[in-house]
Parts: sequence; C-alpha cells; structure tokens
Amino acid sequence: MTDHTPHHSGEIRLDRGAMRPRETDGSTWPIADETDTVLQAVDTLRSGQEMSDQFLRAALRDTHRLINRLTAVQEELLLYAREAASTGKPRLTWREIGDEVGLHFTTTRERHKRVAATDSSPWRTWLVQNTGREDMYPTPDGQPALGKLVTEHPGEPIDR
Repeated sequence: MTDHTPHHSGEIRLDRGAMRPRETDGSTWPIADETDTVLQAVDTLRSGQEMSDQFLRAALRDTHRLINRLTAVQEELLLYAREAASTGKPRLTWREIGDEVGLHFTTTRERHKRVAATDSSPWRTWLVQNTGREDMYPTPDGQPALGKLVTEHPGEPIDR
C-alpha cells in the first residue's frame, strides 16, 4: 500500500507553501489539491503499488473534477484570445489558436461561437466568480452578456 503524502513524490514537486490565493474565498486551492491527488495517482500507477480504496475513490473524483476545471480554463482562454487587445484586434487569430490546441481553425471558431453564446463549461463560474470576467458572456441559463466580442458584424466573430 502506498503512503499518500500531501505532496507529489516524483520529479515534479508541488510546493504551494509560499502561494497565497488572491481571493479570500479559497477558490484557487481546489484545483491545486486535485492536481496533487492526480499526480500522486500517476506516481502510484507507474510504480505498480497498490492504492487504498479510499485513495482510489479520491483519485477518480479529483481526476473528474480537474478535467472539468481545465475545460473551463481552456474555454476561458479561448474567449480571452479572441477579445480585443490594446490594439483593438483579437489577441490571437483563429489559425494561431487552432495551432495551439491542435484543431483546424474552423473547428476552433465554431467552438468559440458556442462557448461565447451559452455552451460554456458549467465550471466556468468557479473560474470567473468575483472577477471582472464574471459577467462578460452569457451564462448557461441564457442571461445576457455584459462584455463585447470583437466583431465585424454583430453576432459574428472576426474571420482571420
């Protein structure tokens, strides 16, 4: 049975001792704790050691949660990449975004359209709560967006 210590024991060591969340609501800590659990599970799987039932359940749960949080982060980065920079143009073109995420630019553009409309991760709230981004896009329940996308025609993203 593996002793699951609070920190990852492999080449990557997570040391959050000096880190402090910017918000006092503790919203930054769950993703770090879930990442710790997932990295411990990776170490255990690679070593061939047995996991306790309790740790296996925690690893499955935290892996699921981490995937959802990372999906929310990736979607928010997609939205951010297409918002106007100080130049008044999107930060990245569709092709640049597509290259980084390994998708054709048209697929990236369609995903952006869905996410910006209302089809965003239900975990987006966790990411943007109490920030300036919270009300920039419609919520999954269809509430109107307060932010504005860079567009040539209302309702359509710029095609680059």
